[in-house]
Amino acid sequence: MTEIEEFTIKKSNAYSKSQIEVPIYLSYEADYDNTLSISCYLRGSNEWHVLGWQWDLYEEMFENDFKGSKNGTYLMEGFLTAGDGIY
Repeated sequence: MTEIEEFTIKKSNAYSKSQIEVPIYLSYEADYDNTLSISCYLRGSNEWHVLGWQWDLYEEMFENDFKGSKNGTYLMEGFLTAGDGIY
């Protein structure tokens, strides 16, 4: 068997998706009936070709609603995905 015939592409075993919390500082005044919606999406990926296409992916996503006035540090809940890909 040649080196190329022995080469196989496998999905990474390092894949993980975790629920995480990120602090955010807010300072504003508003009536309690008002809602501030904040969302953030970050994605990074790499692709390369060595005996076939390979890739990896990193993602973070956060969404939260805040009612009324806020002044201080608050936690936003979200998800972090790392290690997804074919190596």
